[in-house]
Amino acid sequence: MMDDLHDTRPNPKAGDTRPMAPVGQRHPARWLAFVMALSLFATVIAGCVLVLISLLRREPPQAVSVRLVVDGLARDLETTADDVRGLLEATGIEIVGNLAVVPALEAPIEAGMTVIVDDQRPVTLTVDGATSVFRTVIENPRDILTAAGVVIDVDDEVLVNGARVDARDLLQYPLPANRISVRHALTITLSDGDNELATLVTTADTVGDALTEAGVVLYLGDVVTPPVETALSGGQAVTIDRALPATVSADGITTETRSQAETVGALLAEVGVQLNGLDYAVPPENARLTAAMNVRVLRVTEKIEIETIDIPYDTLYLASAEMELDTTAVTTAGQTGRDERRVRVRYEDGIEVQRFDDGVVRAAEPVNEVISYGTRIVYRTVDTPDGPREYWRQLRMYATSYHPAALGGDDVTATGARLTKGIVAINPRVVPYGTIVYVNGYGEGRAADTGGPRTTPYWIDLGYDDDNYKHWSGWVEVYLLAPPPARIPYILP
Repeated sequence: MMDDLHDTRPNPKAGDTRPMAPVGQRHPARWLAFVMALSLFATVIAGCVLVLISLLRREPPQAVSVRLVVDGLARDLETTADDVRGLLEATGIEIVGNLAVVPALEAPIEAGMTVIVDDQRPVTLTVDGATSVFRTVIENPRDILTAAGVVIDVDDEVLVNGARVDARDLLQYPLPANRISVRHALTITLSDGDNELATLVTTADTVGDALTEAGVVLYLGDVVTPPVETALSGGQAVTIDRALPATVSADGITTETRSQAETVGALLAEVGVQLNGLDYAVPPENARLTAAMNVRVLRVTEKIEIETIDIPYDTLYLASAEMELDTTAVTTAGQTGRDERRVRVRYEDGIEVQRFDDGVVRAAEPVNEVISYGTRIVYRTVDTPDGPREYWRQLRMYATSYHPAALGGDDVTATGARLTKGIVAINPRVVPYGTIVYVNGYGEGRAADTGGPRTTPYWIDLGYDDDNYKHWSGWVEVYLLAPPPARIPYILP
């Protein structure tokens, strides 16, 4: 057994007679490991053979048609590349600098796809007021927005190169997009007076712009909350407190307006119409304003009309012994007084509507006239055919004549004397009964009768008996002979 443990093969070195070193005992476990390793090696070899056979049997990849656009130049080609990177490598295109590739390098190749390789250009992108520069080779605005991660809806406002474009038409936009502005639509609620609550979808900047965009008409006096200049935010609630329509007519001008005023007076103040003095409004100032109210302002003026009433003055006669009979002198001039009746006339809008009698006011007192008359009798003498006669008064009178037959035979005078020559009828206010008068051509006569009204107080009717009657008609001088009567009419009519 020990001999089996030593190698008895000849020593390669002929001169070396020493035995070789022992190689160890051969146990069964070592043989098992050897067998298993050999089996594993065989399995790997077999798998590789099978893969090789499979590869040799598989058909080569099929080429597809794609379009490659490089720096704006397009060419159609066939490729068997799996992805965009493989396509570019196969065509010898190296991605360096600002070159960009669309779709991405990892995108799988699909039949009919377009691959763009170009320098990236800046696109100014403004989204809801925030502006940035987005570098891309994409020219279509919809594709640019998609690449930039901007989601848009049909209600959003999109401006491409400054012109508004419907979001649904972006894919058909024919020019390269250099500037894109997007304002996402906001939803707000609108409460408009008594109308139902409305929902508005808008891209406006402010509340006022949104209302205009929605066709909401605002009138003078309407109150919008929040104010029209307020910037919009999503979910905002907007209310409109409508002013009441009203019409104001004043000074010939009719103004149609709307107002939040509670009363007519406040409405008039809003439109700049003032009530002055007696002016008034219909309805009155304190009336509550209602819708479609017609307010009329009446301008009231008053004028005082003065009716003048003359107050006659009295004439006072003052006897003067220093003045000769039948002479007068005005020692105080008379002045007519004046009363004024005041009538207040009211006008409304220039039309007379009423008159008020405010009574009579004495404006000026009359001043009585004072006339001094003479009472001093001066005797004078007149030569007549019957001789000189002394007289104390001379009057020019209209002379007529009468006799009993003209009176139907009545010969009794007013004083009871018998009518005959020497009896004269006179106005006793001028010549007192009993006065002796002288008339040239008639002679002396005694005033003993009177007669009816004449056109002048200065008349004399010369009496006759029927047998000696003489007709008189004309102006004569009548002398009142001395002595004068006891009662002298110093002031003649």
